[in-house]
Amino acid sequence: MAKRYDLAQVPGDLPSTMVDGNVDLHQFQDLAQQTLKEFESSALVGTALWRDWLALTGQVRTFYTREKIVAAWKQNAHGLSNITFQPAVLVKPTPSSSWVDVPFKFHSRHGKLVRACTGRMSFQALSDGKFGVWMLVTILDNFTGHHHPDIPPHVKDSSVGGTINGTSNGSSARIPSDGQDASFRYDAIILGTGQCGLSIAGRLAAVGAKYAILERQPFVGRTWVQRYETVRQHTIREYNNLPFDRTWGEDDPNLLPGKIVAEGFENYIRKYNINIWLNAETRAAEWDPKKSEWTLEVFVQEEKRRIG
Repeated sequence: MAKRYDLAQVPGDLPSTMVDGNVDLHQFQDLAQQTLKEFESSALVGTALWRDWLALTGQVRTFYTREKIVAAWKQNAHGLSNITFQPAVLVKPTPSSSWVDVPFKFHSRHGKLVRACTGRMSFQALSDGKFGVWMLVTILDNFTGHHHPDIPPHVKDSSVGGTINGTSNGSSARIPSDGQDASFRYDAIILGTGQCGLSIAGRLAAVGAKYAILERQPFVGRTWVQRYETVRQHTIREYNNLPFDRTWGEDDPNLLPGKIVAEGFENYIRKYNINIWLNAETRAAEWDPKKSEWTLEVFVQEEKRRIG
């Protein structure tokens, strides 16, 4: 039996106190700056949370309790630079809860890379008239000097005809045969042209990574069009858009039929020039611990390829 969790025991609560609507918001930029500089547990409320999205820990993590937050922050947040604070904003999502948000931007190092990050520090009112941090959020936006993952490199009119073969597609016209150089090198390899595979490919293309999707079927979306006629997505259309823009239009059904799903995938591939090898079956993978690299053995229409 799957483990059960009591939601009431999950850490985190909205502030139960109200911030005076006439509070001087200018003071919070200085308060946030002081908090980041010293980062002591006394600046946090007892139910504080820190949510890091790859900005400092390199992972998506949530820390709770004052002691754990302070320890994790001091372990991961050394060497912050270019810290700038934006004007504070009073937030009142419910009639019985409000707080003050202070957005900020900063840089942090990851090896030779510099991460450009955004953050938000949220202050709640305390009973003694002071304010404490109840929520801290840090988010990796992109690496400085590199492309942004939210900005696609190529945008084409998907209504214009063409192939969905990306830049290689495993065709003999573009990929050397075994008699020539049949080895290929990429920064990343993706298996399958489903929702996740296409989403990852779009993001990799945006940041300038060299990648390829390996799809063993002869065309994209086969799972959606060859199972049964009434197959459709079970979540609403807006939850299923691929990166950068709406994949399907407002006139499409709210629960998308398989055929329209496949058409959306094809249009996305054309529009963003996604690199796909069709008829590519991955049969083996080998890990090199010294190089920290995978090498795949792939057969494209029964012709062997090695991809690393």
